[in-house]
Amino acid sequence: MAAHENVQQVLDWSVAEVGIPGIWMPHARYGLGMFEFDEQATGGRTLRGVGGSFWGSYFFAVGTPDGRHTIAVHTNTEWKSWDPMFKIIEAEFGVSIGA
Repeated sequence: MAAHENVQQVLDWSVAEVGIPGIWMPHARYGLGMFEFDEQATGGRTLRGVGGSFWGSYFFAVGTPDGRHTIAVHTNTEWKSWDPMFKIIEAEFGVSIGA
């Protein structure tokens, strides 16, 4: 089994167990810090990621399922909305997710 298939299985399980699709993070399935954006919001592209915050910092990584196109961002501030992340994803992947 390829690594990206394992990620999909863990994502499916985490969303089923603890996720609230589309409510906590707009346009995404989310659970246990992992997310997958709705393909309707990405123009048909599959983008998956992980993110979180801790004591005034924020981190996220987003990429294609095969890992060939991936970005990671770490900041020294805790964002109060998803807008900065969505703008970075739009600049890197050319998709407008927006809330």
